[in-house]
Amino acid sequence: MLRVLCSETELAEEGETIAVGQRLRRTAARYGSALGGELAGVDWWFDRYAEGNPASAVTISGVVASVHSVHVRLMLEPGRGLVPRPGSTTLTPLTSTADARQPVQEVQWGPPTAPDEHGDVHQGGWQSVQPGDESLMGWLILLDGEEIAPFVE
Repeated sequence: MLRVLCSETELAEEGETIAVGQRLRRTAARYGSALGGELAGVDWWFDRYAEGNPASAVTISGVVASVHSVHVRLMLEPGRGLVPRPGSTTLTPLTSTADARQPVQEVQWGPPTAPDEHGDVHQGGWQSVQPGDESLMGWLILLDGEEIAPFVE
């Protein structure tokens, strides 16, 4: 069995999902995490852009045996901004990445605009993420019958 991480953005970009029982073949790169805990010993990270560095990219294939969402608490690190707090990882078993719970962040609203020529008023908002907030980092995927091969273009 091979444990591989998959970031939330890796799947969100193309609207993909990964489900238990699915046969998977994806590009991956080495993963080096300071998170430890449940993620200690995870060596790979699915990364469709790893092909940009063919010397370090591999192709991983196998059947998905399990999917766990990976939620972390955020902390402020000078010079890097909000990063996952080591030791804050929570894993939740799922049948598909589509079943992951998305933490709800508070929305900060900017000031409304003056009415336009039609009388419409507009107001922009953004999610306010603060130290201590929970974030969906992605998923821990367990592959059965896995194969790791050098990346070939």
